Amino acid sequence: MASTTNRYYITFEVVNTSGIVDALFVVTRNSDPQSSNYVYSRVASISDLRDLSTTSVTSNTSYRVSAVTIESTSLAILRDLKENVPVVVKSLLDSTAKAQGEILGIETTLTLQGDK
Repeated sequence: MASTTNRYYITFEVVNTSGIVDALFVVTRNSDPQSSNYVYSRVASISDLRDLSTTSVTSNTSYRVSAVTIESTSLAILRDLKENVPVVVKSLLDSTAKAQGEILGIETTLTLQGDK
């Protein structure tokens, strides 16, 4: 986490993937339909992996990315994200691996890197 005039940020990036897609974060366009500004929304769900593209050129207001930077004036919010995002990513991977493993016997690995 770093600070610039009471604004703090944390970056999460999916690196070293094997057997899975790396775009595990969903970003959403802000409320202005003319804007091209997207912000972090959530860790992707299984349906997001199926339904959302990995490019902003889409009819959806959201798409998936492999890295996100989240800014806030609240350190508490960023600490919460730092603690919970890896847990949610692991849960997604466990669910996906279980579904794939039952069908295909696939093993997956992932490294999630974030600012400290």
